[in-house]
Amino acid sequence: MSAPEVLLRKLITDPEELRTRFAERCVLAKMDKAAAIKQTEEEWELVQRWVFSDSTKTGSFIWCCDFFNIEVEPARRAIREKRQ
Repeated sequence: MSAPEVLLRKLITDPEELRTRFAERCVLAKMDKAAAIKQTEEEWELVQRWVFSDSTKTGSFIWCCDFFNIEVEPARRAIREKRQ
C-alpha cells in the first residue's frame, strides 16, 4: 500500500484525524485570500526546512520516510526536481 493510500485510509478510519483535517480546512476557508496566501508561504518555508532537515526524531521527514518505507534522498531529489 502506498503512503497516500495509508494516509487516506487513516483519514477515513480515524475520526480524530478527520476532525483535525476538517478544522484546518475551515480555518483556511474563513481567511481572506491575502491572509491565506501569507499562511501558505509561511507553511511552505516550514515544510522546506522539515524536508531537508537531518533530524530523525518522531515526525521528522526522515522518520516519516522510514515509516512509509521511502528512501530519503530519492524523495528529496524528486521534491527538488518537481519544484524547479
